[in-house]
Amino acid sequence: MGVFVQFLDDRTAQKKSKVRTLGTIALILFLSLPNQNFAQKAALVDSLTQRLNLDLPDEEWIDVSNQLANQYKNTDSVQCMSYALPAYRLADSLGYLPGKLDAQYIVGWLSMILGHLDTARVLFERGLEEARGSGAELAQGKMLNGLGTLTFHFEPDLGKAQARFTEALLVFEKLGDKVFAARAAGNLANVANRRGDLIEALEKSLKALRLFEEVGDSESQIFVRYNLGDIYYQQQQFAAAIALYNEILGMIEPGTYPNVVTSAHSALSNSYFSMGDYPNSLFHAEKGLEQAKNNPFSQSNLYVLHNVIKNLLKLDRAEEAFGYAQEALAVSKKLGSIREEALSYIYLGQVYEYREEYSLSRGYIQQGIDLANELGSIATLNIAYYAKAHMERSAGNYRVALEDQLVHQMLQDSIRNEDSRTKAALLTAQHEFTREKDSLQYANERTLLAKEGEIQLLESNRRAARLRLILIVGVALSLLIIGVLVARSRIRTKALETQKLKEVGEFKEAMTGMIAHDLKNPLSVILNRSGEDASTQQMANQMLTLVNNMLDVHKFETTEVVLDTQPVSLWDSLQATIEQVRPLMSARNIQFNVAVPENATTQSDPDLLLRIWVNFFTNAIKYSPEKGTIYVSVEEQEGSYAVRIRDEGMGIPTDQLDKIFESFGQVEARASGGVKSTGLGLTFCKLALAAHGSTIQVSSTVGEGTTFSFSLPQAQQKVDAKVAAAESTLTFTIAKADRDRILALIPQLRALEVYDAFQIEKVLEEIRAQAQQESHQWVESVINAAYDGNQTRYEELLKQVESSE
Repeated sequence: MGVFVQFLDDRTAQKKSKVRTLGTIALILFLSLPNQNFAQKAALVDSLTQRLNLDLPDEEWIDVSNQLANQYKNTDSVQCMSYALPAYRLADSLGYLPGKLDAQYIVGWLSMILGHLDTARVLFERGLEEARGSGAELAQGKMLNGLGTLTFHFEPDLGKAQARFTEALLVFEKLGDKVFAARAAGNLANVANRRGDLIEALEKSLKALRLFEEVGDSESQIFVRYNLGDIYYQQQQFAAAIALYNEILGMIEPGTYPNVVTSAHSALSNSYFSMGDYPNSLFHAEKGLEQAKNNPFSQSNLYVLHNVIKNLLKLDRAEEAFGYAQEALAVSKKLGSIREEALSYIYLGQVYEYREEYSLSRGYIQQGIDLANELGSIATLNIAYYAKAHMERSAGNYRVALEDQLVHQMLQDSIRNEDSRTKAALLTAQHEFTREKDSLQYANERTLLAKEGEIQLLESNRRAARLRLILIVGVALSLLIIGVLVARSRIRTKALETQKLKEVGEFKEAMTGMIAHDLKNPLSVILNRSGEDASTQQMANQMLTLVNNMLDVHKFETTEVVLDTQPVSLWDSLQATIEQVRPLMSARNIQFNVAVPENATTQSDPDLLLRIWVNFFTNAIKYSPEKGTIYVSVEEQEGSYAVRIRDEGMGIPTDQLDKIFESFGQVEARASGGVKSTGLGLTFCKLALAAHGSTIQVSSTVGEGTTFSFSLPQAQQKVDAKVAAAESTLTFTIAKADRDRILALIPQLRALEVYDAFQIEKVLEEIRAQAQQESHQWVESVINAAYDGNQTRYEELLKQVESSE
């Protein structure tokens, strides 16, 4: 018994379904191209990395960093950010606007891809404002392109997206930048396709293809050809669509771009199916299935599975379709795609109809109907009721079959009339707008005529004797108004400048916090997994120190930090730090000379103290000559210890000593092997020591070295290293009013890893704001342990609450 299967035979239904999914398919294809061709760009990455290690001028170093970040933009977010962030910071401090805007666009794009849509929007909008204000047209076009992409794919607002892409295209055409002009034209084609304006979509796609051919960008040509094929498919020009999809397959080398090859075969299968050529349609569906076998739980694999099933059913080979139908159902459930799951149930029901197992067939098709109703998909319901009507006829239930056929016909008519209703609504709106415009114009003309009559009457009755008085009063009034306007303008300008500076400062702080939080978690994971790989652990430690400095400098500057002070052995703390920086010492043959009184014990925050040593020692190693010595001395005084750290480096000029403690400030950074850093290390040391009640003094002689001096408070009781370790755990008193609320949060805190510091702080945010003073120190200690990545300390603090009475 033959089974007739409908797969969106109604062309309008095909169009609606394809247009809804085109944006997602296009974005996936576009992002997959750099991913799969990354190996071919390894030589470029190596070349740029080698250049970055040279002693480059600042602006050239920024440009090379941005080029490297751009290479990792769609493949490795951590690597991309590690290049873009320093480039942004340095460019901002130097006032190098082109480099700053390039880095800002890259960070905005990466934020969009990672799902930080609000952050991406702020970056693009601020970048656009700054680019317009400075006349940086290329950056202006890029920011418009980023905003258009964000609006088109994630909001979506087609009108706004079209306006932004159009403006971007005009900018790129004016500059003669064919690559970006082609991208903007391709984006406009996608917008037109989504709107159903296939003529405009075809025009813009052909323009994009011509420009990409002129610049020799074969990857982007593949992407545009795919979109052109889809446009021809919707216009029912199946032969033209097939030719384009075959061109795509001919452009791709064997073994490359598997996702694109799968999509091209799937599109060829759809085109041949629409022409009624089921053998060729099945051939390409099976080819696509072969390409997708390495990624079975993918959307591409699901599409070709459905193509195989519908062709086998058309060719009366339903028994062969059974296994594919079961696989498609499993894949669609795994992916959580409701529409594809509904289609899988329908196809499985049709297979059971062929087997004359009508009860099972009815059950599966009904499940497809239920899912389609849940989704609100008219096109899927149309397919389901057609299949059910056919099955009920085969089962001999002619009355039910007639009812299902009537539902199918109504759905079919609804789909066909959708375009007509849309066009009618647009025409009606245009008519109403024109009528309102004409009425408004008529009323304005009447008002103008009346005013003209009044003016003529006043002029005819004017007295010559009053003319002089009116003129004098008018001049005086004009001068007064001009004076007021000038004063108001100056006040407004001043207020705008103040507001703009405030907004820029807030934006910088927000971006620093966002990027630092996003970098900290993966770095903590790297540290936990680096094992015996000393170089990896050292690099990760350096980057984690940088991120912690950024976060803590901001925290010290904006909030009052509660210290977790306890007795700390100075000898143990110094030795632990030296072990941490030993790879840096070994690389430059640096020696440490440490003099510490026996059992010297300070009352300090142990984690902050360790990082103070790390920043001072790293700074000293960086500016010391090879085979140099760094001297660390601790002298006991009344109630405190005097600490001195001296290096044998080139020294700092007297007039620049104050700058070294400024955020992102550096002095003669290139004189030590071209080393670059953010300049936050000494800023952190200054703020952390200030929290301990200490200040830093610095003395330096050019050519001889630099000495940093500060004091640390003595602990009330001196202990040796073992005693200090045994008593390192503080016990906090939790207020009775807070204990139950904190206990309720313990499961959430245990579910988080210690390196999820940002999430831990959010969980404790309400308690932090409302807790009594005796509980507040526990809350701050938990947050500090999280930001320091101290798992042991974090667990101890949670256990203290759980065991408290």
